[in-house]
Amino acid sequence: MGTEISDDDLNNIKQLADQVTSLSEYRIQLYDYLKSRMNAIAPNLTVLVGELVGARLISHAGSLINLAKHPASTVQILGAEKALFRALKVRPGRCCSPRPRHAFKPSHLEFGLRSCSELMK
Repeated sequence: MGTEISDDDLNNIKQLADQVTSLSEYRIQLYDYLKSRMNAIAPNLTVLVGELVGARLISHAGSLINLAKHPASTVQILGAEKALFRALKVRPGRCCSPRPRHAFKPSHLEFGLRSCSELMK
């Protein structure tokens, strides 16, 4: 069932596979670089939340100094300002708007919160 794959199509498929492989290797290199930079710049933050989440928090705050100056309540809502302001805005025809349920919520794969036993080592 189906048709034969032409030589042009086969070459395009091979080129695409090579591009996917090179992008995957590049992503690994970027992650290793991020890991080394985060361990050098913010080791405590890296231990608490991981490299990716720590880098996103620093990026969202503007700098590590600005992140350190924020109170805990502000750090909690980092990344959720859009939802917060949308919830605070009064919508026509409604007496109130629903409040945001989530603050800074990275995906569960990126969230590197360490367990208590790992922190005690």
